[in-house]
Amino acid sequence: MTLPIPEKTWQFKVNTIQPFANGGTNFDARLLMLHIKKLLTTFPLFPWTVTGSSNTTTGAMDAVDRWPTYLVGTDPTANVNTSGGNNVIRVRALGTSSPYISFTVTSGASVAKTTIVSDLNNVTTGFPSVAATANLVASITGTNQLTISDSSDNVNIDIDSIANGSTLGTPCGFTSGGMSTANTLTWNSAGSAHSWIVLKQAGIHSTFEICLDCNTTVTYTASVIMGVSGFSGGTNLNRPTATTQQVLISATSWFNNNNSGPWTTILHAMESDDGECTRLVVFDGSTGYPALFWLFDKPKNPTAGWVNPAIGCAQAAASVSTTCMPLTWYNDTARVYGYLGTTWASMYMTCEGIIDSTIPERGQFQQRNQLTLEEQIWPIGLVSETTGARGRHGQLYDMWWGTTSAGNLGGFADTTYPDDSSRKLWQSDDIVLPWPGLNTPPGPLPITRY
Repeated sequence: MTLPIPEKTWQFKVNTIQPFANGGTNFDARLLMLHIKKLLTTFPLFPWTVTGSSNTTTGAMDAVDRWPTYLVGTDPTANVNTSGGNNVIRVRALGTSSPYISFTVTSGASVAKTTIVSDLNNVTTGFPSVAATANLVASITGTNQLTISDSSDNVNIDIDSIANGSTLGTPCGFTSGGMSTANTLTWNSAGSAHSWIVLKQAGIHSTFEICLDCNTTVTYTASVIMGVSGFSGGTNLNRPTATTQQVLISATSWFNNNNSGPWTTILHAMESDDGECTRLVVFDGSTGYPALFWLFDKPKNPTAGWVNPAIGCAQAAASVSTTCMPLTWYNDTARVYGYLGTTWASMYMTCEGIIDSTIPERGQFQQRNQLTLEEQIWPIGLVSETTGARGRHGQLYDMWWGTTSAGNLGGFADTTYPDDSSRKLWQSDDIVLPWPGLNTPPGPLPITRY
């Protein structure tokens, strides 16, 4: 069959590695959640926007992002005393497996923070001069506060303790014991102070939002909620709610089935230029399996009368040695949700010619077409059996079912199409998605086919 051509133009943030932090589960889960938030909110076109958040001290739907992926000193003065050896900062940006790197700034009794920023951003002697810190950027934010951020998609930034020689922390107000973005988020039960954030995607429709709620006492469980009417309320103790909301993950595994880590993860985020479709795949770097799959879309050819059509799906792998992207998960079980009329409907991601995985046609689908010798790639439909919303409700843009044998050759997520350097599509297990043509593997062992 002819290779399908994507209907939309896509933005990609792929092959983003989040190295394990050696700080245990808490560090790895916090960094992964921060990483997801940063990827979604930094697409050039139609980025997801923060409409509210909690940092345990304050929580409100006030469009303030309290999940920073940068580190800020508390000192509010424009000039500081860096004499007496208080002019060294020790930083790292590649996880705790990498060493701290020392940088020296101007020493003096009254040094402007703007000078410190210039020193740290100097291409010869500052952050850009070392490959491991080349993407770090110093700036002034708030009230004369020295801030260290990362211009790439990385979110892991650490500043060493003053006792270990990061003496610039004294005049600039960095925590004496050291600072890490891994400590940005706090997990705790609903009713206790914890982190949450609400992200809006106006490309789907004007009030479409998701809430990421760290509402458990272990960081590898959390909640993901989709709201089509917008969220309101919320404090540092409890997340906001929406009058029309669907809980996609409820205080349970949001990545890798409660695997307590440590994790190295590989993230692939893609969003259509019009903001109508967002897909997120995260691999467990130790096993090579896709362990997280999220989809938030405006469907293609939605049912007439479906006001503000929108769908959402958030899944985690059933175990550390399984994938969350097989046809059986979505064709046999209704895991996609949409609000139709006055009803939340669960939907199947259907495949032409297959009712469920137990029938003989499923086995034939796993094979190449015997006439063309090509792998078979099929469009995905949306069908619901929910009372009040039964029927076919559209299709997915630029997402297809692929031949199972192709998805499993050489490991999961290893197949790109066509069989040349263009690499326009990528297959992870049974799901085929757009790919930006990179030859860097999306999974363990890339194979080009078709």
